[in-house]
Amino acid sequence: MRNNSLSKKCFYTAFVQLMKKYSFEEIQISEICALAGYNRSTFYRNYSSKYDIIMDKFNLEANKYLNLVKESQDYTFVNKVKLLFDLLRESSEIILLMHNSNLDNVMYKMFYEIYPTNNVKNYEQYFKIFRTSGIFHIIIAWVTSGMKESSIEMAHKLQNIMNTCNADY
Repeated sequence: MRNNSLSKKCFYTAFVQLMKKYSFEEIQISEICALAGYNRSTFYRNYSSKYDIIMDKFNLEANKYLNLVKESQDYTFVNKVKLLFDLLRESSEIILLMHNSNLDNVMYKMFYEIYPTNNVKNYEQYFKIFRTSGIFHIIIAWVTSGMKESSIEMAHKLQNIMNTCNADY
């Protein structure tokens, strides 16, 4: 029996290679398995659908980010956002492939689920929607425009945007 993390890595790599050639809808699980070198039963032991491959990868990256932030409690907003953009740069290939396959909703759902909210009482639900939507679309714009700005530049831009939004109210 092969290592579970190795099989997941192989399925993800195969999935990305197929996404470069075909739309998400065109990719069959049997093609992912063949390219990964595993059978369908191994796939279904790890995932229930090809969406799960993406969600698994995003969960790993999200946990990586959250653990790094947790390790350094003295991070400022800019430092946290810079770290986020560093990790997004590393994942930009799959973000762009997903965006080009019209799967922003899948990425947004994941982003929304992990986005923290702190002490926002009466309208927490709407606050979270407002902030996650804005930040998510900034991320998509940055990745699709070629990530010309550095992570620190994006962190400062986002801080300025947040300050401007707060000042307007």
